Amino acid sequence: MKSIHEILSHARVFITHCGMGGTMEGLYHGVPMIGVPAIGEQTMNAMHLVDLGVGRHIPRDEVTVEGLRTAVLELADDLGVAERPAVIKAEIRAAGGIPAAADVIESALK
Repeated sequence: MKSIHEILSHARVFITHCGMGGTMEGLYHGVPMIGVPAIGEQTMNAMHLVDLGVGRHIPRDEVTVEGLRTAVLELADDLGVAERPAVIKAEIRAAGGIPAAADVIESALK
């Protein structure tokens, strides 16, 4: 079974409920996202993806097959949307990940 990393590294669009873990995975891989959130925090994440220009938000009670298909095709073909996630991907990867976070925490505890 393939991991989310293996799948997202090849994906052109990621349909997600916009939990923080999946949202960050999508951003880490530079994949535009369609957020179909189920709860408040996820709705905020989906709206933030729209604000960043890297995704679309479709409220759960408004999802249709045709609407989802249209959103996927629009995101996959939008060159501007493809560029913005790439910038965020580079920023996330340059931030240093877990080792950098541990360093920040350890320096604050001294």
